[in-house]
Amino acid sequence: MILQEKDIDFSKIDWKMFEELCFDLLLKYHFHSLVWKQGGHDKGRDIEAYFTVTNPIIGAFHEKWFIECKHHKGGLKVTDISDKVEWARAEKADHLLIITNSHLTSTTRDWLEKQTDRLPFQVHEMNGKVLKARLLAFQDLVIK
Repeated sequence: MILQEKDIDFSKIDWKMFEELCFDLLLKYHFHSLVWKQGGHDKGRDIEAYFTVTNPIIGAFHEKWFIECKHHKGGLKVTDISDKVEWARAEKADHLLIITNSHLTSTTRDWLEKQTDRLPFQVHEMNGKVLKARLLAFQDLVIK
């Protein structure tokens, strides 16, 4: 059976299962040294991971990724992510990835765009539609 986007219903899982789904997806995309910061004080990320980049001139190097998993019914507001941005700056992450089952509000997107030039790292968003597309590449995760 081939699963489709309509077969993925994030309302059937809670926030903890959503974080586990994000963790498993990162493994599928070859992130390594993953640490799931379960519980209260996660210092701005639910998952910390590394990704190895291979450059033909200088060889392989590791990038530090902070991943924030947001299982929300509505769009993410600035207050939902602003402290994540500050923690990524303080902890010297190379990338901050916000994975959500929903989306960023237009105000949040505008705020992030204004921050981009001042940040020493890149911010990436994987909204619900993109997340579903990524998950469909790994049918075992959708079934799980």
